[in-house]
Amino acid sequence: MQSDNPTPTITVRLSGNDYTLIFDMEAMKIVKKETGKNPLSEEFWDELVDPEVLTAFFYGLTRAHHPDLTYEKIGKIIHLGNLEHAITKISEAYVEATNTGESDNQETGSVEENQSQKKGA
Repeated sequence: MQSDNPTPTITVRLSGNDYTLIFDMEAMKIVKKETGKNPLSEEFWDELVDPEVLTAFFYGLTRAHHPDLTYEKIGKIIHLGNLEHAITKISEAYVEATNTGESDNQETGSVEENQSQKKGA
């Protein structure tokens, strides 16, 4: 049965270009394969500042809409000047993805509202 909820996407502008991030299980598998770390664990988010983890995660999140991106290209797209912005956008993608499931307890509202609710919980 096909879900009525499409996989959420978020567009992020980095280094002068727009990249569409898709937060699906394919992205999670890529990160797990490339880093050996489980992106669904809470501990993973503490390691997102690791260059290898962040590069693998961005690669996984962009692979559906930007198949031409390589690890080398991503290493030039994300840099110290936009690192915080890149991590913020990845976090927003996560919040958006977790709020579009078919759960009866589904949250509604904007990404910013949901982030505030999660932080306050």
